[in-house]
Amino acid sequence: MFEEYINKLGKLGAQEQKDLYDLAFKLHAEERYSDAEPLFKELLISNPFEGHYWKGYAAALIGQMKYEAALQAWATLALLEPNNPAPYFHSAECYYFLLNMQEALKALSQAEEYGFYPEQIKRLKGAIHDSKASLSY
Repeated sequence: MFEEYINKLGKLGAQEQKDLYDLAFKLHAEERYSDAEPLFKELLISNPFEGHYWKGYAAALIGQMKYEAALQAWATLALLEPNNPAPYFHSAECYYFLLNMQEALKALSQAEEYGFYPEQIKRLKGAIHDSKASLSY
């Protein structure tokens, strides 16, 4: 019942959502992250249960180096899609950029557990270990 009520608030039609998503995605691809962010936010108001909107919103935030806000978006996506490894991997990236290597490794472990791409995990894990070594000096 709650989901039905939420879906009625600020509801865009299916075609409007598709058009707005296409535009937001295009802006993101053009690295116009600050222009894409409010469009993804509008999509989330219209349909907060759509994972693609959370992914786009989080990616637009990362593109603007708003890592703490992006972490919140990735956490929401992880709640919506608990077996999806992507939110955990991208959370690890955010923690890495925030210089929180301990949390980065925890999130990376979860991404690995859910089967994220091994090469990307290996690359980020190496960067985290290198950063931990340089931060300890």
